[in-house]
Amino acid sequence: MIKGLISVLYMFLSTSVFAAPPKQSTIEAKATITKDKKLNLVVKAIPNTGTVINKEGHWTVDIKESPVAFANKSLKPADFDAKIPGFSLTSTEAVSKPGTIKYTFVVFVCTADKAKCYRDEYRDQTVSF
Repeated sequence: MIKGLISVLYMFLSTSVFAAPPKQSTIEAKATITKDKKLNLVVKAIPNTGTVINKEGHWTVDIKESPVAFANKSLKPADFDAKIPGFSLTSTEAVSKPGTIKYTFVVFVCTADKAKCYRDEYRDQTVSF
């Protein structure tokens, strides 16, 4: 009896009821070296078919690990650039060797009629340069 109850409980807990909902967007990150040898990082969102960018969302990007310094490692909605749509950061120092940046990016998209909106969080993403 207890074995059966444990099996049912295990199946219930392992189903998609508790799984994260599917993302409604994808992201791209591009790191380039400028002519003055600084790193320019652009992180952008691409809405899935049937969704649009929600500029009113609480967009953020947080640099978690980086071999180069940035003036601000946590960008907020005021820093959001709708033309990208996303964020652009430039390092405060020159790049001396290749490396990898680890970041978290929070994106907001809605259906075209804004009947449903979604918050997609991309944790522990990396981009190399």
